[in-house]
This record gives sequence, C-alpha cells and structure tokens, in this order.
Amino acid sequence: MRRKVSCGSMTIGFSLVMIVMTAFICASIVSVKVSSGRMLAANAVDQSLFSLFARYDRLLEEKYDLFYIDAGNNGSGPDIASVIHEIQDAAEYVMQPDKGRLIGGGKPILSLKVEQCGLTGYTLATDAGGASFASQAVQSVEQTAALQGISFLKEKLSGSSKTGEYGDELIRKAGNSSYAAIEEKSKKAREEERERQNAAEEAGEVYVPEEPQVPEGFRNPLPILEKLKGISILKLVVPDSKEVSKKKANTHTFVSGRALSQGMGVIDTTNGTMRGTDGLAFKAYILGHYSSFIHPSENSQLEYQMEYILYGKNSDEKNLKAAVKRIIALREAVNIACLYTDPEMSPRLSETAMFISTLLLIPDAEPLVKLILAAGWAYVESIVDVRAVLEGKRTACIKTAGSWQTDLDSLVESRGDISGLTKDIPGGLDYEDCLGALLLAASGGKLVSRAMDMTESEIRGCGKASFRLDACIGAVTAEVMVNSENRVTFPVEETMDYRDL
Repeated sequence: MRRKVSCGSMTIGFSLVMIVMTAFICASIVSVKVSSGRMLAANAVDQSLFSLFARYDRLLEEKYDLFYIDAGNNGSGPDIASVIHEIQDAAEYVMQPDKGRLIGGGKPILSLKVEQCGLTGYTLATDAGGASFASQAVQSVEQTAALQGISFLKEKLSGSSKTGEYGDELIRKAGNSSYAAIEEKSKKAREEERERQNAAEEAGEVYVPEEPQVPEGFRNPLPILEKLKGISILKLVVPDSKEVSKKKANTHTFVSGRALSQGMGVIDTTNGTMRGTDGLAFKAYILGHYSSFIHPSENSQLEYQMEYILYGKNSDEKNLKAAVKRIIALREAVNIACLYTDPEMSPRLSETAMFISTLLLIPDAEPLVKLILAAGWAYVESIVDVRAVLEGKRTACIKTAGSWQTDLDSLVESRGDISGLTKDIPGGLDYEDCLGALLLAASGGKLVSRAMDMTESEIRGCGKASFRLDACIGAVTAEVMVNSENRVTFPVEETMDYRDL
C-alpha cells in the first residue's frame, strides 16, 4: 500500500514538473519566435524601403544625377497613400513568404502580421527652399572634375580682380562725363574762333586760323563709338548665323511661382543646402547640367536655362540680354584698364585723344577726351568679346595688344561694322566661363529655386507632362505596427535617405 502511494506521488510530482517544463519550453519558444519576429520585421521594413527606393525616377538620374521617387498622381502632389501601401505590401512578402501563392504554400515558422503602416516623416525635393535638391546636387559633383573646373575658373578670374577694380574706377569717372559734354566744349571753342575771326575782319586785319595739327585723313572715332552705344545689344553680339529663341514661359507654373506640397519631418538637409548655395559645388552643378545659348535645350519651356537661373525672366530673349549686358560690363572694366596700362595700347590711346582734342579745338580737354574715348573703345571691344564667345570662340581674360580685336581706324572706315573682328584666343574664356563668372558673383537662394524650375521643365518636356518636383520624395521615415504570434504587437521604425545610399 505504501509503495503504491509512493509511486503515485512520484507520478504526480513528475507530471507537475513536466507541466512546468513544458510551459517554460513553450514560453521560451514563443519568446524566441517573438524575438526572431522582431528581427524579421525590422529586416522586412528595411527591405521594403529598399524596394521603394529602387524605383527612383530614371530621367532625373540620367539628366541630373538626382535620386527621387516620383510619387505624383496626374499632376497633383505626392500620393502618400500609394507609397504606404507599397511599403506595407513589400514588407508583408518578407514576413509572409507564402503571400499570394495559390499552391505550394505552407505554414511559416513565424506568424507575423502587419496591423498598421504609416509614414511619420518624408522629405520632398522642394522642402525648405529646395534643401534636399541642393544637397543631392552638391553630393553629385563633390570630388569631381566639375568642381575642380569651377575652382580653376575662380582662380583664373581672381587674377584679373585688381585690373577690374581699376577699370571700375575709370568707368565711374567716365560716367560723370559724356560725349555730349565734349561736343558742347567743341561747339563753344568754334564759336570763340568765329568771334575772333569776325573781330579781326572788323578791325581790317587778316585773320589766319590755326590749322589743327593732326595726321592727314584722320577722322574722329567718337561719333562711331557713340552710335554703337545706341544699337540694340543683341543685334550687335548675336552672330548672323544664329537666331535668338523667342520662347516664353508661364513662370506661375514653375516651382518658384506656385504653391507647393510640403513634406513633414524634414530630414537633415540644411547643411547640404548651405554647402550648395554658398560654396562652389552647387554652381559647378549648374554649369554641368543646364543648357545655355551655346547649347540650347530642345525640351524645356526656355532654351537658355543657365541664363534663366541667373536672371529669372520669363523669356529666353530677356534672360540672354540680361546675361550679355552683365558680361559686357565685366569685360568693359578689364578692357579700359588694359587701354590705360598696356605698353602698346596706352600710347595709342593718348595719341588718338590728343588728335581728337586738337581737331575739336579743345586741346585743354585732352584728359577728358582720353577718358571718354577709352570708355567708348573698351565698350566696343567688350561687345566684340561677347560676340566672339557667342560664336563659340574664346576671349582673353586680360587683354594685350596682341589679343585686342578692334581698331579705331577700321571702325571709322566700316562705320561701326564689327562683324569679322572676333578672334579665338587659346586658353581664353568661352561663353560658359563667362556664365561661370556671373554664377560666382550670384547669391545662392534664387539659384536653387530657379534650377528646380528648369529641372522640372526639362523632365516635363521629355514626355512626363505632369511631373512635379514637389511630388518627388528623397527621404522617408516609415513606422509599421507588427503583430507577432498573435500575442505581441510592436512598432518597427526605419528611416532611409538617398543621400546615405
């Protein structure tokens, strides 16, 4: 009897121990499965974001080296619901390998189910004034030949800065006078000459006027220089073989002219923007990715994109005119300084000014004549410089007698015809170098927004008529609520940014 009780007690005790152990083992298995589920869920969300980011817009990447998900929906803002569905669907395929299988499926080892999926943050290309756009642009050119090229251009132009400063001072002085002032002085001198002649005749004396001591056949070039100042800039500088685009754009449809969709939780783009707009990299990006008068775009609303980025006007003609005027102003300062300092050009300038003042009977006004002659001559030389670069040639950064293109005698003989005067100077500045000089002097904020305008316009012209940059996503923070083993629900949050890939 005692042995039976003892055996029964042992059986009951063993059973209780087994129950506890079984419960412990089951709990351990569930715990392991939940932990494994957490890892699988994190991997699933990570892979789902990689899947989402793998469908970046190919045109943006090919043309502009930019990576964005085009989440636009027929010209509207980003379709966030579609993006969320795509993330959830891709994550479920990782968590539930048999999803969508009609045959051959089986019960998975882990039981995971997405209860909820959403975005807690996403960054659009246009957010924060185009911070993401600028950051990616900067990243695409850092440590490349494009950045080295604009750095070299900056160094090249810095060598002419002192010359330009001296030239600016001369231009300011010349601006305080005018050709009309010289004509007035000459007119007054001739009236005084007639008065002396009349006085001599009344006194019965023979008056012999003093002949101006100038070379035979010498003609005053100032009227021709003045005439050229009154002719339309584009008519003077655009080569006869080329036509100026007549395209106009409705800027209200551009990124910079319309109300934009906004992301949320903008993800660390400020540093990239500052480097892009205040430094050289973003300007190097513009030089390497946008069209100009020399290489116009066939797809964009405006053919001359760099000129638009610089000046933001609604037509190619206006933007080209603004760019040309500014290049002429920069060249004029350097050229007038060369006239005053070059050992060959300076004597020629002084001699011609002396002949003009003598011919006009105002020898005491020779310094004024010299200044106005130099300003007019430098202006015409600058026009020829711009005409040369628009023809695809190069012009010297700092002129010498050998690289000087205009001759006063030939200008007078041709009555101001400057066609055929352009030279190609090896190692000189071409048109895009001149635009680079304008970019180096430009402030960064508007460059970013106008670059986005042209980017969007170009992509639309390539067949994606409803494309919008404010529907392009560059960074995402996704949060997925996952239920594991029908017991535990936990969140999985993952952030992905193209700049980090």
